Amino acid sequence: MSNLTILKTSIRQSDNLYSLNDLHIASGNDPKHRPTYFVKNQQTQDLVNEIERCENSHIAIKVVKGGRNPELQGTWVCEELVLSYAMWISPKFHLIVLRAFLAMHRNQPQQLELSETKG
Repeated sequence: MSNLTILKTSIRQSDNLYSLNDLHIASGNDPKHRPTYFVKNQQTQDLVNEIERCENSHIAIKVVKGGRNPELQGTWVCEELVLSYAMWISPKFHLIVLRAFLAMHRNQPQQLELSETKG
């Protein structure tokens, strides 16, 4: 799988999970959008339970604190939660992330920013 880049920010991957901390930075690093707030949200918890309950389920979320490799620290989530996190932040950021994922899966160049809408 190719690398995911959102608004010129490279999103790290580990064990088929994406760094929510990197996405937070890409979204503008607003303190109210910290990954910990998203993870504690009841709707997020319900979604995690559904993802992990499904047949052929995978780990939906992994939080790494400490350890030998600081690059692996942070909150790591599956694709579904990446999209959910982006939607939680804003419709505009959700569209940016969704288009970046589609481009990545289609092996197309990724959009650097969302064009202004015509009015």
